Amino acid sequence: CGRCNRSQCGPDVRVLDSALEINQDLDLLLIIHPKYLSEITVYAIDQYLLAGGNAIFFVDPLAEGDTIPPNPEDPYAMEVKSSDINELFSAWGIDVLNGQVAADMQSAMRVQLRTNRGFEETNYLPWLKLDEDNINQDDFVTSELKSINMGSSGIIEQLEGSTVTFTPL
Repeated sequence: CGRCNRSQCGPDVRVLDSALEINQDLDLLLIIHPKYLSEITVYAIDQYLLAGGNAIFFVDPLAEGDTIPPNPEDPYAMEVKSSDINELFSAWGIDVLNGQVAADMQSAMRVQLRTNRGFEETNYLPWLKLDEDNINQDDFVTSELKSINMGSSGIIEQLEGSTVTFTPL
């Protein structure tokens, strides 16, 4: 392709555990479940984006699979670790509500659970089965989707006074 000296071009993936500066030569910065980012790294991400960089954020406000081992003094308490980059999101006029998930009685998935009377079915509100009526059919990204199953989906809110534009998918 002329961009590099390799015989075949493929994705050039670099892992940035922490960063003082993010080079503008990146096509895309992919940030997955950020936790414990230093102020320097958050600043570097912000500067990269302000200079025209592109990023996709995968954040989890209720990371059920990312638990901290129980405290021996309180074995029934389980701490769940959320993604934490709201400092940056707040500066952009958005908030991801940590510890909260979207729920909808009409879209709740039916699940089986064992009770004293045997197996029963119930609507499980945090798990959503969204059909075409809930999916933006006018957006290229989602126009061909017929249904999406989502588990414990987060909530994004626009902060008061923010000029951010939301495009619901």
